[in-house]
Amino acid sequence: MAVIEMGNAAVDGTKDWNLYDQTTVSVLNPADGTGTITSVELYINNDAVGVAIIIFEEISLNHFTARCHQDIGDRAIGYHEVEVDLEVVEGDLIGIYGSGEAGRIECLDQARDVKYRAGDQTECVDAVFLVYGFDRTLSLYGTGTTEVAVKKKNVIFMGANF
Repeated sequence: MAVIEMGNAAVDGTKDWNLYDQTTVSVLNPADGTGTITSVELYINNDAVGVAIIIFEEISLNHFTARCHQDIGDRAIGYHEVEVDLEVVEGDLIGIYGSGEAGRIECLDQARDVKYRAGDQTECVDAVFLVYGFDRTLSLYGTGTTEVAVKKKNVIFMGANF
């Protein structure tokens, strides 16, 4: 098994990004393998309510479909590492949703990493997301492992001695 990585380091940044009733996709570092994301790291700037982590497939420019998601509950200010079980395909992107009114995630002002859409997009299909025009790199990082294909063989036993 190989390690899969996606997203950006979860650090205390110089900027932040609203999570309240908004879904955000981190577009800079897509998944580098196919398998399962088992851990997500994030850095919350202001208490966030009803947080979900989402794996997105980019259908076309600014169009995304949610492949899967996992609710991770409310998150207080600070660094969090959370166990998850999320299917991922090479090239997929990681995203986040918060349902509360005040949640914020830390960002660095390094690169244009953010695409967003109002509301809960945890089950969206071919939804159009907006591009944020300023440098924001989300503190949201996922890791996991690739799947090892196990080939099963059919065996038939004949006779009485086996």
